[in-house]
Amino acid sequence: MDRFKNYSKVVYDAQIIVYYCFLYGKYKLTGHTTKARDLTQFLINNEIQICVPEFILDEINHKSIPKIVNEYVEDKRKCFLP
Repeated sequence: MDRFKNYSKVVYDAQIIVYYCFLYGKYKLTGHTTKARDLTQFLINNEIQICVPEFILDEINHKSIPKIVNEYVEDKRKCFLP
């Protein structure tokens, strides 16, 4: 994560937001959740601005995080991790 120390801001995509909210161990994505949360905390601690594109925020506001996470889980192609 040290590679981000010289950045003043980063852009988050929808996937890291989904991973941040993901808590379902049975889908074997908890490792991604831990990494997403660690990265987010690192950015906050180092006062690095996190930007999220407006179309992603619009989808979150329209659908809600729980629904987006459920859609992600239901897409079996994204849950094939060993």
